[in-house]
Amino acid sequence: MNKKLDLVIVLGALFVSLVLLGLSGRNEAQAQAACDLDCLSEKVTALTRRVTALERSAGVGGKTARTAAAKESFMNLPSGSSSGFDWTKVDGTDFWFDQSLYGNVSAVTYSGWVENGTGSVRLFDVTNGRAVDGSEVSVVANTRASFYSGNLAIWRGQNQYYLQVKNLLGNTVRITGARLKIVTQ
Repeated sequence: MNKKLDLVIVLGALFVSLVLLGLSGRNEAQAQAACDLDCLSEKVTALTRRVTALERSAGVGGKTARTAAAKESFMNLPSGSSSGFDWTKVDGTDFWFDQSLYGNVSAVTYSGWVENGTGSVRLFDVTNGRAVDGSEVSVVANTRASFYSGNLAIWRGQNQYYLQVKNLLGNTVRITGARLKIVTQ
């Protein structure tokens, strides 16, 4: 019976040892994981400092880089009407424009309203004798419709412009509320 009791005690001690070892191993794993998180956090902080320093030396990113917010200015254009199947000047829409008066211009677009027209609208540069690149906009307006251009290719200097229409129906078209949008940095 002594042997059986000794065997039970040894097995019990072995079981308790394994349980304690398992708990100890779990604590060690938790301690290692906590250390890994701390070490990782320190590495991320150090890397962030290095990236910030590199951005400063290159003059980009971070709090030291300053980019000017885009500013929009508008120039109202005259209203007018015209009729014709080919490109026709919209009477009364002559205006002068010099983008250098606005500073560092990054984009110029235009928009407005067409009444009673199906066809196209564009800006014509009288000074340089050409249609302004990017200004042609197609419109379908049984009664009234808005139009918006993409970026315009405005030539340097003080130039005279007017609006032109090409109406597929040949009836009188009215342009209202037209304006240039000048975006500067």
